[in-house]
This record gives sequence, structure tokens and C-alpha cells, in this order.
Amino acid sequence: MFNIRIIFENKIVQFVAFILMLALAAFVFSKTYLTENVYDIFTENNKITSYNLPFRNKIFTGRIGALNQVKKKLSESNIGIISQSILGIGGIGKTQLATEYAYRSLENKDYDHVVWIAAESANTINNTYNDIADKLGINIHGLKPKQLRKIVHGQIFNTSYKKNILFVLDNVPNKNNIHEYLGGLQKRANKYNKLHILITSRNQNWKNNSLILDIFTPEEAKHFTKKYLPNSKEEDIAKLNKLLQYFPLALGQALGYIQQNTNIKDYITLYTKEQQKYLNTPLKYDNDYTTTLWMIFSVTLEKLSSSAKEILYISSYLEPDKINIDLFTEISMRNKVIKELQTYSLITLNTPNSSFRVHRLLQEVIKLKAGEDPTWIKKATNMAIQQAKSFDIYDKNTWVQPKLWLLHIPTLSKYLKTSKNKIFLLNTYGKISEYFGLYTLAKNLYLDSLKNKESFYKSESNIELADTLNALGDICWRVGSYQEGKKYCHRALDIHTSYSKNPEQSVGLANASHTLGRIQSRLGNYHAAISLYDKSFNIRKSFYKNANHISLAELSANMSFAYCRLGKFQKAKTLAANAVKLTKNYYKDPNHIQLADVLSHLGVTEYYLGNYAAAKQVYQQSLAIKEAHYQDPKHITLSYTLNNLSRTEYIIGNYHRAKELFKKTVDIKKYHYQDPYHIRLASALNGLGLVEETLGNYDTALKLKETAYKIQHKHYKKRLHTILANTCLPPSAPWPTISETNQNLAVEHYISSLEITKKTFGEKHHLIARSHYLLGQAYEVNKQVKQAIHQYKLSQAIAKNVTEHINYTALKTKHQKNIQMVETKINLLETSHHA
Repeated sequence: MFNIRIIFENKIVQFVAFILMLALAAFVFSKTYLTENVYDIFTENNKITSYNLPFRNKIFTGRIGALNQVKKKLSESNIGIISQSILGIGGIGKTQLATEYAYRSLENKDYDHVVWIAAESANTINNTYNDIADKLGINIHGLKPKQLRKIVHGQIFNTSYKKNILFVLDNVPNKNNIHEYLGGLQKRANKYNKLHILITSRNQNWKNNSLILDIFTPEEAKHFTKKYLPNSKEEDIAKLNKLLQYFPLALGQALGYIQQNTNIKDYITLYTKEQQKYLNTPLKYDNDYTTTLWMIFSVTLEKLSSSAKEILYISSYLEPDKINIDLFTEISMRNKVIKELQTYSLITLNTPNSSFRVHRLLQEVIKLKAGEDPTWIKKATNMAIQQAKSFDIYDKNTWVQPKLWLLHIPTLSKYLKTSKNKIFLLNTYGKISEYFGLYTLAKNLYLDSLKNKESFYKSESNIELADTLNALGDICWRVGSYQEGKKYCHRALDIHTSYSKNPEQSVGLANASHTLGRIQSRLGNYHAAISLYDKSFNIRKSFYKNANHISLAELSANMSFAYCRLGKFQKAKTLAANAVKLTKNYYKDPNHIQLADVLSHLGVTEYYLGNYAAAKQVYQQSLAIKEAHYQDPKHITLSYTLNNLSRTEYIIGNYHRAKELFKKTVDIKKYHYQDPYHIRLASALNGLGLVEETLGNYDTALKLKETAYKIQHKHYKKRLHTILANTCLPPSAPWPTISETNQNLAVEHYISSLEITKKTFGEKHHLIARSHYLLGQAYEVNKQVKQAIHQYKLSQAIAKNVTEHINYTALKTKHQKNIQMVETKINLLETSHHA
């Protein structure tokens, strides 16, 4: 056995031990300093069982009857979906009761999962799902709120079987606010699970299954107070509780003050003085409980440090459920200040301890206390503006703070009078949220900005409106709402055109033309798109007096895409190569993220020109830049480059690699767009179908290609658009296994494909050779031999001409083999037909 005394007689060992004890104390302090009321997230076998559940109140008192009533109501049904509402005024303890019920239910294993939703508004619901998605490892980039909710619900419900699940919707304004949300939630619940929904609300006009929560009973208030002040006399406790009207929120804050500073008798004296001040104030509050809280806060305010007051006042203008501590970068010793506010029961920490909540009623009281003083709104606004100005999309070190503010801009802006600062906040955070893929939030911020601009400038045609209209058009382009985007862009163009005599505004006209051009291109209106691109190009070149200005790079790349779609590949390559050159010269960085997109456009032109090795190399370079920059294997922009690389691998003959990449492309696009008929899925599905066809999986291939065709037909209707982008004849395998039910469908499909491809690329393009061949196969399977021979001969003639211009040796050899295979097929069919 060790002799501890002997060991510690050594001076060096004593010193080391002392340092270790200090380190241990610091560690324990750091772990407990902000976690006094922390309860661990419930887990079972390392599986999360609760999502977004607030910290448990360690001094929760009474409410046994209310807890039992909630449990009874939620237990009355053995199957299906039932709900229970807890109603009452602000500060009465609705959230505390719901929280305690959730924790007790998990402890008793009444539920397998509990999901807590802050449901005050659509914005708070969306933010809650963002947090849950982060915990589940779901990438939210580019997802609409409904899409994200669907994915989250899918993960929770689909991984459960015969489970009991509780959703708590906290602080719902009224039933209408969550009607659509409830419909989506109930729709996702499968028949094997039992879904319970618990709702808290100040609104007491709910008809069924409602519990009206009232103030504490005298006995509950006594037990609550004794948890804070166990040594106080019962007569003093009774007097305090009666004075504060047994109001839970008021009692909690008063007791926090007494515990730190005084005793009940002296506190009653301080409170009485505040009552006298209140009698002389012109302010009127909505009920006696608000008045009580105002007086309690007035007493507490005298004891708060200036830093604590600053955080509390600023927080009263922010989204109350999740105020990140790191927002207050200018406050020294923030953790100590947060502890101070927590001690006085002015805030509640969230899990983890990086953020806190402020009660909404307390927020209102704080704002009433501030009166007409604009200092704190101004302070909060300046903090948000400073972070917005520091944001740089190319420097990840500048992303954290602005991203934290995104949650609060919609709330903060409500307290701002229409001004240039408010408009700047809405516009700039719209751009930031757009970069992070929060397109719905971005659109809402832009719409709010537009509304404020119209009010501020008293005009629907002021030049200041145009950039926001253009931003709205761009958002619509990103999510595929092309017709809506056209309307915003046309309005922006009209405004810019009326100011076009002013040279300073001409760049705005160029930007609006560019955005509308991208929308027209996605709609298949390539000539209209090119006309708009030309207009933008000429304006920018004239304005900057420089034909090599960086602003022309993206424009040239987009113009290249439109020319490719019209079959003018050499023109397209010149434009794409120029875009790459401009970008490289400007950024001086071979791995700059801006270079990735223009490289992809260059790869497209190389591909269509038959330079497949060059195309593959360019696509791989673009993909590597994107993967390094975004560090997200499911980032939506990766799918665009993957799609192009997949097609290139296919044409070179790497079929299994192409299949792997196409599947990855489809997965990423489905992950982001959710809509199985989203237009941006069509090309990847068509490409995957092509690979499956080549590998002999014909029914699978036809199903994929049919889906792609339906998507494009639904989207483009009768407008011209290329639905096939396949460049080589398939290998020599016949098509014998296709089911009879699909034979007529195949003929119809490939006739349409051939007609559209001809209109787009002309009669002798290599795509036409493939279209003729596929149609020939369909006729052959359908036993229409004469028609099949005719299509094969047309395919062969075009393929021979194409082969002469191919400079990729392996591919040229493959084409020649395919031509020989077609020749053999024609001979066999002709022999059998004549026989």
C-alpha cells in the first residue's frame, strides 16, 4: 500500500499535487458554473429519446392534479392521435408543467420519444426543426421548411415501430396558427405508432381537451417558497405569497432576489416602495400580474450589474427561446454575467449551455420599463449590423456570428421603424441566409425589405426597390419557382430601364437582365436567355470600360450553357474558356470556389465537342474545389458537377462508375428538393436510366427514363427542350427482356425523344444517331421489323460521320465496334424479314 504522507513530503510532488488540485477544481467549476439546473438529455442505449427538451426545473412544485389530468387525457386513447392543451396567462407555469410532464413520462417510460417544438410562430417552428436536424445530422441547405419537417418526422417515425411519441407544442398563439403544421405532423405518423400532442397556449379559446392552468394554491406557493428559503417563518412566507398573488413567475424572480440579497420582511418593504412609484407612473398594463412583475423587476434591477442589464435589455428585442451567449462578444466575463441573470431567475439556460431563454412576459415588462428609451433597440441593431458587415463568404472565420443573428433578425426588425438601417439588416441577412441555403428565410427577409422600401421611398418604382426584386428573382431561380421569379425580374427591369440614363444604375439593369436570363434558360427559352445575357454583357463591358472585368465571368459561363443547349458548341467553349481565364486572373487562386462553377461550364462544352478526357479532368477539378470548400458530401452544388462527371464516365465506358455517380447525384437532389417531380431531377434520372439500359437492366431503365420524361413534360409542357443528352451507341447487347406492357410505351417515348432532339441539334448530330438506334430497338422489340431496320440505318449513317471527328482513341474504337454491331443487326433483320 502507498504511504500518502511520505509521497507528499517531497516538495516537488507537493507542488504538482497542488497544481493538479487547482486544475481539478477549475474543471469542476467549469462544468458546474453554468449547469446548476442542467439535466442530461435522455438517452437509452445511446439512442436519443428526446429532442429539444428544455432543462428541467429542479424546484418544480405542486401541480399534481394538473399533471394527473394531462396524463389522464393523453391516456384515454389506446391508438391513434390525441391531443391535450394547457392554457393560461403568461407566467402561470404552462411551459414548466409541460416540461415536468415530459421528464416524468420519460422516466416512467410512458413515451419512447419526446419532441419539443417552440411553436409561437412559423419562424420559431422552423428554427426548432433546424436545431433538431443538426442533432440528427441532416443537412438543411436548400430545404424548404415543409421539406425539412418531412425529413425530421421521417427519421423519428420511421425508425420507431409500435412506439409512443409525444410532441409538445409550446406557446401556440391559437389553433389556426398550427392547423397546417398539425396536418403535416399527423400525416407522417404511421399506424404502428401512438402519437400524442401536448399544446401550451395563452389563448383560452380552445374548445376541447383543455386544462386551464391557474395561479398556485396557497399550499403550492408555500412549498415553492420553502424550496428557496427553507428557514423562513411560515407567517412571512404566507404574507409574501399573498402580496405576489401566488403568481409563479413573480414568485420565482422575487425569491431569487431574496435568496441573494435580503430576507422576506425587508423585501416586502422594498416592494411596497415600488408600489408607491407605480401609482405615479402613467403606464397601464394589461392585468395585475403584469403590474406585479413590473414591480418585482424594478426591485431586482437595482442589484443587477451593468453588463447583466445590457444583456437583459438587448435580449428583450430578440427571439426569446434561443438567445446564444456568443452574441454578446463585447461583454467581458459573459459566463459570470449569465450566471448572475440565472441566479435571479431572469433567464433559463437551454441544452447545451450555449444559449438561454427569456420569458415572453418578462420581455414585455422589460420593454415597458425601458419606456421610450431607444438605446437598447439601437444597441441590438448596431450589433447585428456590425456582424453583417464582417461577413465574408470566402472566410469561414466570419460565418459564426452572422449565422447566430439570422434567428433574431425577423424578431428584431419588428421593433425597428422603417429606416435605412432596417432595410440594410433585412437585405444583408437575406443574402447571408441565401448563402447558407436557408432560401425560405431569405425570401421572407427580402419580401419584408421590399415592403419597407416601398413604405420608406413612397413609391413602387423607386430605384432602391430594384435590387431586392432582383434578389427575389434569384431566390426563385434557385428553388425552381421560375414563373414567380420572372415577375420579380420583369419589375426590376422596368424600374432599371426608367433610370437607364443614369450610368450608375446601368449595372443594376445588367444584373436584372442576367437573373432573368438564367430563369429563361431554365425554362428552355435559350434564345431569349442569350438576348438578355448579351444585353447584360454589353452594359457591363461599357460601364467598366473593360472587356475582361471579373463581373463578365459568371455571365460568360451562363451564356455558354445556353449556346450548348442550342448546339453551338464551339461558341459555347470560347465563352466558357474566357470565363475560366477571367476568374483565374482575378482571384489568383487555383482552388477558389468561384472557379468551380465556370470550370463545370467549360467541361460541358468539352463534352459536347467529344473531348471526353478533357471534360472528365475539368469536372474532377471542379468537384475537388467544391468538396474542399463546402466540406459537405451532400451540398447541393456538388450534384451539378457529379451529374456532368457521371455522363462523361458513361461515354468513356466506365459504366459501373457512372452508375455510382448518377445514384449519388439523384440522392443529393432528392435530399434537397424532396419533390419527386422536381425539374432538376430529370437529367440525373435520365442519365441513370441510360446506364441501367446499357447494363441490360431494361425495365429499370425505361422506368427511370419515363419518370424523367414526365418531369420535363410537366415542367416545359410543349416548349422545346432536350430530354436526351446521350452521346454514344450502346454496346452490342440486345433488348429482349423488356416486358410486353412497356413495348408500346418505349416506341412512344423514343419517337418523342427523336423529334425534340432533332429540333434542338439538327439532323446529323451524334445525339440523333443514338435516338434513331433506341427507336429502332423499341420497334424491334415491338416486332415492327421494317421500321426497326429503317431507324438502324439512319443511326449507322450518322454514327459513321460522327466517328470521323472523334479524337478520343478508346471511344473511337468503341464507336466503330458499335457501327459494326448495327451493321450485323441490320443484316440479320433483313434476312429474317425476307425469309
